[in-house]
Amino acid sequence: MCKYNTSDNFIVTGATSGIGLATTKALLTAGATVIAIGRNPEKLNSLNLRNLYFVEMDFSKTDEVEQGISSLVKQFSSFRGCILAAGTQLILPFTACKMSKMANLLNINLLSNLAVAKVFGKKKNISRDGASIVFLSSISSIRGSQGILPYAASKAAMNASMKCLALEFSKNNVRVNALLPGLVKTELLEKHSNVYTHKYLEELEQQYPLGLGEVKQIVEPIMFLLSSRSSWITGSEIVVDGGISI
Repeated sequence: MCKYNTSDNFIVTGATSGIGLATTKALLTAGATVIAIGRNPEKLNSLNLRNLYFVEMDFSKTDEVEQGISSLVKQFSSFRGCILAAGTQLILPFTACKMSKMANLLNINLLSNLAVAKVFGKKKNISRDGASIVFLSSISSIRGSQGILPYAASKAAMNASMKCLALEFSKNNVRVNALLPGLVKTELLEKHSNVYTHKYLEELEQQYPLGLGEVKQIVEPIMFLLSSRSSWITGSEIVVDGGISI
């Protein structure tokens, strides 16, 4: 387990649910300071508030996100890591999908996370020892699936963006990688319980050689990518999917 000081600042988007929340908890436990960006501050009440700063942002409004992050980073001397986990899902046949809803999803999943990365990646905002950006992508970005085209498209674009940023930000000693999880048991499944029924999840479980994922199984690779242990890894799509894509 990595150990950090309170001077080690991390930004986490999507910090109040699922993998983002679990990563926030792991970083605080490791001693770091976390700037948590999300929508439900009450989910953070049980955490170490001394090293936690909550910021509410509407990720459907990309320009406002960039302005908000630009103002936020001025309050801190430098940053060591950024975890881009904010996202939403839209499950329906593409022929029934309104393009305005797809545009909104792309703003939340892709463009606003990129706005955060844009500000974070500037040399003046990062630690002298370098920094790491981790995009939370999905195996749907590389593996076709019905009914989730907008989501899959946003994650595929995220992968491509990650590779471009890995090259551009390398001059500032910033590593950029993407984690591609399979299906993980989070609140998102409960939100779409009309699709992810108990019976359907049981059937899916049989398709995964190692079973469906748990949040902690995604947090560990994220913590690795944030740490100096991954100092020679950048521009990588790292699949963590219980073997479903074999």
